[in-house]
Amino acid sequence: MEFPDIGVHCENPACKALDFLPVTCVRCQKTFCHDHTAPAQHACAYLNDPRYDRVVPMCPLCNAPVPVLPGEDPNARVDAHIAAGCTRPPSAASSAPALSRCGVKGCGARSVVPITCKACGNTYCIKHRLERDHACAPPPPPPTTAQRIGGMMGGGKKASSSSKNGAGSACAPSPRPGRKAKAGTSSSKDCSIM
Repeated sequence: MEFPDIGVHCENPACKALDFLPVTCVRCQKTFCHDHTAPAQHACAYLNDPRYDRVVPMCPLCNAPVPVLPGEDPNARVDAHIAAGCTRPPSAASSAPALSRCGVKGCGARSVVPITCKACGNTYCIKHRLERDHACAPPPPPPTTAQRIGGMMGGGKKASSSSKNGAGSACAPSPRPGRKAKAGTSSSKDCSIM
């Protein structure tokens, strides 16, 4: 079933297809189907018209567009552009992407996309990306709430190495002088929250 009042027939004499999304040629202003939109496909009367054949030449050295006025020779304009002091772009070596090196000793692999380990924060190649493949030594975990509270109670001072052995620690109270420690307790102090 056709809908003659919906859509437009292609104006190409060999086609005449009913098209619901017709395209108008910018040169001849006729309407065509999708298969005949290009000027060469529908034998456009303005196919070789110089008004529509505008191509902006590019400089081979700096890759910049060189404006050309109608009637001018594009080659002469490009030559004049080069003679006027065309600046070359920076070398290709500086525009290359930075490569990241693998953090494993002895591995010289470099990759464009760095793979960062979430545990240790170093970058690795695809072969050493997993924690078990690069002997990951993660940073120490953040202090627990009990450790932070213990630090606040102790005046913000960290326990020295001698306090871990039991000398001078404020964690467990020492028995009063002249009294013996209770049975089942040791004389060393227990600082489990530090």
